[in-house]
Amino acid sequence: MPNKIYVTQKTNRHVVKRLDSDVNPAVYDNVSFGTYKIPGVIDSTLNFPSGITADDLGNIYVCDTNNKRIMKFDQDLVYVGKYDTIPTVSVPYCIMFDALTGDLYIVGVYAHIYLRIERITTALVSVKVSDNLNAMNDLWFKPTGIVRNTNDTLIISGSNLGLFFTTEQPTTFTAVSQQMISGEYTRWPQIYTKNQYFGIVKHTNGNLYLNDGKRILRVDETTFENLGDSDFISETLTILKQGVNESLLTLDIDNKKIVRYDSNLNFVEDIYWHQLQINYDSLNGFFEIGEEVRTNTGYGRGIVASDNGSQLNITVIREGFTTGLTITGVTSGATCNIVTTVNAISLDAYEIADLVEITV
Repeated sequence: MPNKIYVTQKTNRHVVKRLDSDVNPAVYDNVSFGTYKIPGVIDSTLNFPSGITADDLGNIYVCDTNNKRIMKFDQDLVYVGKYDTIPTVSVPYCIMFDALTGDLYIVGVYAHIYLRIERITTALVSVKVSDNLNAMNDLWFKPTGIVRNTNDTLIISGSNLGLFFTTEQPTTFTAVSQQMISGEYTRWPQIYTKNQYFGIVKHTNGNLYLNDGKRILRVDETTFENLGDSDFISETLTILKQGVNESLLTLDIDNKKIVRYDSNLNFVEDIYWHQLQINYDSLNGFFEIGEEVRTNTGYGRGIVASDNGSQLNITVIREGFTTGLTITGVTSGATCNIVTTVNAISLDAYEIADLVEITV
């Protein structure tokens, strides 16, 4: 299992969440950069952060979207430096660390109209920037990911953009062209236009993997033929990253969890980030680990992650509870009266922007 999963939190901006999923249930470190709803006024604050990546030394790089800059933090999420993107890509949306060159690639929208790519070093020094590559409107067309394919081709995914690719030259980039995926199909009745790819991975096995908002696709890197898809995961998926053991991570917003699949698109596990500890003053029976629990008013429900009657606490993941209620286990029928709740982590899925898994 992974050592670290880093996520940026958009709406509750200025906050980067670090998730340690070596243990089950996962443990979270919360590092705040600035104050909620207050624009950043110092170097280390963030404003609506989106794309995130990590280099081979464990440094973290974040697209500080509304501040129009790239922020660098060390592996302990201590501020290191910033890079101004206003003159180049302007509004940065996604970022990639290129292990081949040791540099970073940023994709952004310039003047709300044009797509641009910039290459910078991990020391936040510009190497080169593209010209205006493609006319677009960033209110509807936003880049969501960039990967390096064979023959120095860079592939860009986006919301309502579909796939675009460009070839990197010694001093510039060639014009962006759109790439269609052949052989796409769906396993459920609703047929939808597949041009909204919210994440892209160039896998170590040579295939491309895409997240189309409902499932994960496996695509041939040369022919761009769809080689198969995962099951229906959710109505609203965002982001796709490669994790340990060649696994794939995607964000299931509807069900408030990160979902892991293997490279053959078989389900592996769910990783939840909403976790509460319930302290109680009475217990009737014992809850089963993994069972669903509910309050007597129907206000909250969740899944039991741990139960220790001697310490009078239960750890529940997924949903919120309030004090003064009785909690009942659906499987065991055990009940307890809640005294207090402790927010180990309480993060709304709609506030998550991006995630990346690294080993540090």
